[in-house]
Amino acid sequence: MRSPRFNSSLGVTRTRFGLGGRVVATLFLAVFVGMGSLFLALVIRQAWEEHQTRYWTPTPCEVVRSEVRVDRSRNAEQPYVAEVEYRYRWEGREYVSKRIRRSTLRFGDYGKAAALVDRFPVGTPTTCFVNPRQPEEAVLMHQSPWWAFMGVIPLIFVMVGVAGIIVVWKARPADAGDVAVSEAGVTKPSAARAGGCFLVLFFSVFFLVGLALSWFLLIKPIQAYRAAKAWVETPCVVESSAVRRHRDSDGDVTWSVDILYRYEFGGRVYRSSRYTFLDASTSNRSGMEAIVRRYPGGKATVCYVNPNNPSEAVLVREWTGAMWLGLLPLIFVAVGAGGVLWGIRRLRGGAAPVTAGAAVSGAPAPPAVVGQPAAGTAAGEGDEVEPGELKPASGPVKSFVVMLLVAGFWNGLVSVFVFQAVQEWARGRRPWMLTLFLVPFVLVGLGLIGGVFYTFLKLFNPRVHLRVSNVRPRLGETVRIRWRLVGRAGRVRRLRLALEGVEEATYRRGTQSYTDRETFFEQTLVEATAPAEIREGEASLTLPRDLVPSLDTGNNKILWNLKVQGDIPRWPDIDLAFPITVRPLPVAAVEENPS
Repeated sequence: MRSPRFNSSLGVTRTRFGLGGRVVATLFLAVFVGMGSLFLALVIRQAWEEHQTRYWTPTPCEVVRSEVRVDRSRNAEQPYVAEVEYRYRWEGREYVSKRIRRSTLRFGDYGKAAALVDRFPVGTPTTCFVNPRQPEEAVLMHQSPWWAFMGVIPLIFVMVGVAGIIVVWKARPADAGDVAVSEAGVTKPSAARAGGCFLVLFFSVFFLVGLALSWFLLIKPIQAYRAAKAWVETPCVVESSAVRRHRDSDGDVTWSVDILYRYEFGGRVYRSSRYTFLDASTSNRSGMEAIVRRYPGGKATVCYVNPNNPSEAVLVREWTGAMWLGLLPLIFVAVGAGGVLWGIRRLRGGAAPVTAGAAVSGAPAPPAVVGQPAAGTAAGEGDEVEPGELKPASGPVKSFVVMLLVAGFWNGLVSVFVFQAVQEWARGRRPWMLTLFLVPFVLVGLGLIGGVFYTFLKLFNPRVHLRVSNVRPRLGETVRIRWRLVGRAGRVRRLRLALEGVEEATYRRGTQSYTDRETFFEQTLVEATAPAEIREGEASLTLPRDLVPSLDTGNNKILWNLKVQGDIPRWPDIDLAFPITVRPLPVAAVEENPS
């Protein structure tokens, strides 16, 4: 038997990742690294190609053709191609180019393509940029350098994955907290901050992705919806209408409406293909076909034109049901913001780091002296007997409710994307990228669902009633304990009643506070196997005089529990802890027997 210690070098065995846990965590984090690296490579490649045009030679040129070409043969989300044809001379030879930028500019909205083309009217002299190594290659515009910052989001995916894998395989818990102390007593950076940094990086992905999606799917449509109340109602004629088929890199097929209409505003003819403020493609082909039937080619109808930018128009300016989908990214924003704040709080939490030889925090902790009164208890005070029934520290109902809330939140978030993937597989498509990305999240969700069922089954365990002759006994006193199992106690094959002493120490690791727990004393009082003894019984416990009483100094605690464990074959076992308060010896008893 030993007494607990009160210092920052608490000898607690810390849990490390096992090999299986490391492999699972690595596979999960590898998804972030792989997807992030793929998208980051694509962004870097395109940014580099566009950046090279900034070193091409500025050359006078003349626009000979400027139009928006409608690509009806290509099943793409951007069927409207902006084309500007211009001629220029290089070293005495004439060349012709059709490139505005190095990559072909396609738009899903005819009006946006037309607005770009209008910047280069036919017959207008302008400046193009010619590749001196290949003079037949030229562009009219440079890509904005801000576009390269699109790589920040996939870069965070990569950083989260790499940092997580390093933490899983390389990080080691320190022996004396998580602060390395030099001989001079100066604290050094340690792996303690890695947890907070990892949380910030991990949840930043959710936050940034949520913000980006919210901007395009919610904020911009709302802004346009509010501004469109002042747009001018204008007659227009539908030139063509069709349901457009889209196929992404995974082979997933979605559908959207493609309605091209013309209208006259300010004495000039314009065209637009915008149906609503959120022209997103969906898997609902029949819904898209119904819309197209309402707008056949040649139909005269009305559209709504932005008087400040007549090339911008829309057929339906009301709020549609599809626009409610823009609320979904807010889930990512909320989860990401909460996680980032959690990580920042862990980084900033607590007071200054401790140095070698310092107490855990605050004033030095008191030594473990037998007979020392517990906090708030004067020696020789409160000798009255207080019989009563003990309550468990955490019952099955609380465990079930907590697990249910956690599992409901996690799986509710993941199910939105799982439903989309299931729909695609049911239609004979193969959304491999989405499926592989969801696998680790689904596995975590299944584990949480298993936890819900496990804690739910524990609700039907026999209820344990534990009554003691004194809920606040002193050291050296004898306590009578009576137990009774209510319910199907016959299922319990073995019942164990034990006294447990737990040392709990709160200390500093860098700028963070941590709490370690260690069981320093355990004594079995009853081990019953007979059904009658399991259902109901009584035992006596004499508390040894040399134990440490209950203690709570804020940073250090001594907790005493009566543990009840029951083995139930093929069912969740009973495992409950009933806290009791152990008071010190009276001062008179200590003086009589100072040893």
